[in-house]
Amino acid sequence: MAGVGVALLCASAAGHITLLDPNGGEEILAGSSFSMSWRIDIRHNQQNWDIWYSTTGPNSDWIEVAVDLDPGATNAGSIHNFDWTVPDILAENVWVRVRMDNVGTDYFDVSNSSFAIVPGPGVVSLLAVGSLAGIRRRR
Repeated sequence: MAGVGVALLCASAAGHITLLDPNGGEEILAGSSFSMSWRIDIRHNQQNWDIWYSTTGPNSDWIEVAVDLDPGATNAGSIHNFDWTVPDILAENVWVRVRMDNVGTDYFDVSNSSFAIVPGPGVVSLLAVGSLAGIRRRR
């Protein structure tokens, strides 16, 4: 499966960047566009950005969102954004990881806590369908 576990293949360490959004507690609509954002705390000899998400926890498998994104401004304090097309899934335990890919040690940050991907407008969740199954229509 492409993209899963890629984050574990090179040396990296937490810190030096801060993930701002999503950072935990959000409910994001499946299939929508969500603007991820993060900040550089300490400048490095940066090459690019890599982003993944996980639906199984922050210490588990990661699914590729985007890799080798342009580094943009590399000065401390600069804010970076990426418009994520949220997958068409329903999940309650979602995490995001952003990695600053550098010459030398890479640095990353992970959401502080999990967030949820919920049904978008016009989507009926299986939970709703299940609860309606026992309702009978009056004639």
